[in-house]
Amino acid sequence: MINPHTAEFAAFWAKNFDTPCPPVPKKLDDLNITAREAMRMENPVLFQNLFRQQDMNQMPADVVGRMQNQTFWASDIPILREFGYEHQARELEKQIEEGRRVIMEQKIEASRQKTAANEKRLKEWQNMSPMQRMLMNPPSPEAVQRCREQWGIDGRADWER
Repeated sequence: MINPHTAEFAAFWAKNFDTPCPPVPKKLDDLNITAREAMRMENPVLFQNLFRQQDMNQMPADVVGRMQNQTFWASDIPILREFGYEHQARELEKQIEEGRRVIMEQKIEASRQKTAANEKRLKEWQNMSPMQRMLMNPPSPEAVQRCREQWGIDGRADWER
């Protein structure tokens, strides 16, 4: 029976190597390390189709369940690779990287907004008169009490003393 991935393997080989194309590999050891890694990097779908383990019962049950629901965890990547699911592992890594990029962009945007608000407040502060600044920043109750004590203000009228 002809392997359904024969044409894809031949195209991969012609694109990446200048040597005659070998037969379609049946197991990982049929390819040298260079060809294996080139296929893993250049065409993970072909790698997965040729070398993944067909019996999913060997895989941990929780990973199989997440695979069926397409709800992977980051910790599934090494298990997926171990069982030959290179394409799923690569796609999961891409999703994780995209998520990190989106989070970073959100943090950068939040930082920009905070900086803009701070700059606006500073500009407004610089344009205020000294009296407006004083009104915007009233003294604390402790400072008021300390001044009253220093100046001898006790809240009673002079004739009550």
